Amino acid sequence: MNNSRGNRNRFNRGGCGNYQSDMADEHNENGTLIPVLSEMPVGTKCKVKSFVGHMMKKRLANMGLGTGSEIEIIKNDPSGGPLIVFVSSVRIALGRGMARHIQCEAIKND
Repeated sequence: MNNSRGNRNRFNRGGCGNYQSDMADEHNENGTLIPVLSEMPVGTKCKVKSFVGHMMKKRLANMGLGTGSEIEIIKNDPSGGPLIVFVSSVRIALGRGMARHIQCEAIKND
């Protein structure tokens, strides 16, 4: 069977892994770039500011992670592997590609 569109278009729907074209650098009120989750060191508590990609937002919301969520970095190994974060008494493992598209700000402990 020869389809003019080909089979690859049928399966290439742009799921969670297809959000790089939407990447936008955001700045905070001081004019500095908001860091991404993959750059945060272990033990840091931070607040999620924004996500890139509609499908990723939906997937993370299903896991309990949304804009404004307070998270703590449990594992962020520089040699690779998933990041492990603590959100609302639940540990979540996130791939590095996804973590690079979650912008967050560190929470200062007073």
